[in-house]
Amino acid sequence: MRKNYGFEMNDPDTITALKKATIPKQAMQGTPWYQPLTDSRYVNMFAYIGGFVLEREKLLEDHQ
Repeated sequence: MRKNYGFEMNDPDTITALKKATIPKQAMQGTPWYQPLTDSRYVNMFAYIGGFVLEREKLLEDHQ
């Protein structure tokens, strides 16, 4: 992604941590929250501009 578009989807430190992670013995269930940004359909529907975009504040519009 960086070569073609100039940005990375994930932080390299996060990728390294995930590669070192192990599978837990007991899975967590029934979490009381949902993070819509983990679903690419929502990201596209709401035209979310990620924090990785340089000068992001110039692209955001505040409609008050």
